Amino acid sequence: MSYDNLVIALAVAAAVPFLLALAPRVRLPGPVLEIVAGLVLGPAVLDRVRPDGTVEALSVIGLSFLLFLAGLEIDLERWRGPAARLVALGLAGTVALTAAVGWSLALAGLVESPLLVGIALAATSLGLLIPVLKDAGAADRPAGQLVIGGASAGEFCAVVLCRCSSPSA
Repeated sequence: MSYDNLVIALAVAAAVPFLLALAPRVRLPGPVLEIVAGLVLGPAVLDRVRPDGTVEALSVIGLSFLLFLAGLEIDLERWRGPAARLVALGLAGTVALTAAVGWSLALAGLVESPLLVGIALAATSLGLLIPVLKDAGAADRPAGQLVIGGASAGEFCAVVLCRCSSPSA
């Protein structure tokens, strides 16, 4: 069994923060550079790294850690009153809009699963938002907490919908 894919992926993940630290004038969030590196090194361009079983297993563990750490960033004391209502209202609006788009595309014959379209549109990239907000120093600000709250609610809703819609649920 070869661990080349894993070693390259780990090397890129470790190198990105160092590269960005060497060029402080570059105002590029780390996750953006990591995505570009994955695109370039992956099957789409250079085909040097493929997501084999080991890389996929580590990615699930990494995503679990990332979402856990995102949960640690939420300050529940700020989630009383108006902030909670804003997040709930935003989530309700998002669900309504994604349902309308999904069903409209299904009625037009463009998609087979309107629920899948809705889930994809409702899901946010919490794993991308948290590092960007932290890099900008905005994660602890009220607006940053509102973004984290809304993104968390969107992710939670998408995961629940996906789980409820799967045949094995």
